[in-house]
Amino acid sequence: MKPDISANEAARRQALREYNILDTVAEPEFNDLTGLAAQICKAPIALISFVDAERVWFKSGLGLTLTETSRDEGFCGHVILQTDLCIVPDTLKDERFATNPLVVSAPYSRFYAAMPLVTREGHVLGTLCVIDIVPRNLSQDQKEALRALARQVMAQLELRHSRANLATVTEQMSREIIAHQREREAHRDSEARFKQAQERANYSADHDALTGLSNQILFKDRLQQALPLTRRNEQTLAVLFVNLDRFKTINDTLGYAAGDRLLQEVAQRLIGCVRESDTVARFGSDEFALLLTQIDRAEDAAEIAEDICQALKLPFNFKGQELFITISIGISLYPYDGKDTSTLLKSAGAALCRAREQDGNHYHFYTAGRTTKALKQLVLENNLRSALEREEFVVHYQPLVNVESGQLVGMEALVRWLHPGLGLLYPVEFIALAEETGLIVPIGEWVMRTACMQNKSWQDAGFAPLRLAVNLSARHFAQTNLVLTIAQILQDIELHPDHLELELIEGSIIKEPERAITKLHELKRMGLRISIDDFCTGYSSLSYLKRFPIDTLKVDRSFVSEITTDSDNAAIVRAIITLAGAMQLNVIAEGVETLEQLEFLRLLKCDEVQGFLFSEPLSVEEFTQLLVERRRVGSRSDYSTTRLPSLTSALRQA
Repeated sequence: MKPDISANEAARRQALREYNILDTVAEPEFNDLTGLAAQICKAPIALISFVDAERVWFKSGLGLTLTETSRDEGFCGHVILQTDLCIVPDTLKDERFATNPLVVSAPYSRFYAAMPLVTREGHVLGTLCVIDIVPRNLSQDQKEALRALARQVMAQLELRHSRANLATVTEQMSREIIAHQREREAHRDSEARFKQAQERANYSADHDALTGLSNQILFKDRLQQALPLTRRNEQTLAVLFVNLDRFKTINDTLGYAAGDRLLQEVAQRLIGCVRESDTVARFGSDEFALLLTQIDRAEDAAEIAEDICQALKLPFNFKGQELFITISIGISLYPYDGKDTSTLLKSAGAALCRAREQDGNHYHFYTAGRTTKALKQLVLENNLRSALEREEFVVHYQPLVNVESGQLVGMEALVRWLHPGLGLLYPVEFIALAEETGLIVPIGEWVMRTACMQNKSWQDAGFAPLRLAVNLSARHFAQTNLVLTIAQILQDIELHPDHLELELIEGSIIKEPERAITKLHELKRMGLRISIDDFCTGYSSLSYLKRFPIDTLKVDRSFVSEITTDSDNAAIVRAIITLAGAMQLNVIAEGVETLEQLEFLRLLKCDEVQGFLFSEPLSVEEFTQLLVERRRVGSRSDYSTTRLPSLTSALRQA
């Protein structure tokens, strides 16, 4: 869909021409801002674009090889009709873009967010935008950051324009000086005025107007100049990013005037923590950067970071009211974390992300492995909330096998996350995050409903009923409506309760035993089976085995893996099986991978086993094929789902 042309289009294009930006060469200042937008918004594509009469031209682009597109094809033609942030969570669902070539063909854009680049006179010249290939949205912090970066783009554009004007002013003043050479006094006055104007212009171009500190441009220039000297002297330098935690809250509650005053006082305290040879700069709305040159070791940077934390712990006084703040500091070191300006800044920014995960007033050095893990966790957290809606979770099923008969008696449902960018993720990579965010409850309910539906589907297809084991997290078990939810699921699906077993960890029922007993009895009255997972790895209180209505104990794989080589593990497993037998409880051994382990468990009269010796967790299609081919599951030498040797044969080979 073509955008409507605004009434002031002619004035807008005239303003664009006055900036003389179209068809100019790449400039690092704009590229740096594009890179920051992509990093902060976690987007593969970021662009600074300007909209001409018939085209959209890219001054800076990350992740896209195009230098321009037709105005009718570009997203920007729509965005320049407004002055605030434009977000399109899913381009295929927006009639303006659903048939756009950039959506239906490379780069297959599915998400688009752009902040208009607006002049002081209100003319929209273009946009700073980020693009992703999957539908998504931006957090509030990312929205604010994109707005701030767009203002920085305009500031850089104004600075570029001012410098061009300054050259014109300089030329004009030179002509005036030559014309008035005969008048000595006038010449001296003109020269003085020129010098003052030049000094003011140079200062404004390199310094932050609010704090008087160096700005991002001057900081990068000084870092660039310091690197060759540091390299030549075989020394170390450090880049520190200092972020004021929850600064937006201060602005919202106390007002922008108080926020500005706070930034000014923070700037003065930072200056007091470093040497005159070091550089302190304001890098963003609530972020400062420090350049420490000629340091001998990492501990020197750590000492400065500690001094900063202590200095900013002291209260700030505003009209008799004390204000306390916390900060986070990220540190990168030359040459360990980067040997050029861009890499050192990127490393310090990544370390800052790590520091902000803590409680405040912490600093963190860049370490590639941990920081990469932290960034991956941020990506997972952002994507986890919408993964259920996008149907990215799948359930796999691992067979449960009777040791004596070799019969397939059940299966355990295990969730997997088919992430569009990271591939198949196992529970260890996202379950803890789901617990922290509370998403474990809706995920757990989805797994239970999905697995029960699949079990009923297999029964309706004519296969013999099998026991389905589903894991319940501690938070899920604690839900007051758990019993009603499970009853509703079974009623909706028409699955008999005998065919569902709930697996709980010991901690779920030990923390509040009386409530747990009541809830477990309610579940038992419904006809469900109760299993304790990873028995003997947690509380392992024998008293609850008598008090709680438990049907099954599962022996953790950590004991089974060394059952034939470690006498202590063997004794523990023997004791668990003996105890369970005396109390008429079923025993399942997890993680059985060798014939020796299987034979040992058979001699101990373990009831059931599961593990890679028989089968890895299988997709619905693979498990269905297993049901079609056999009811008797044997051990195997590979991980295919067909032509598995029988259990009897496996034992005979052992």
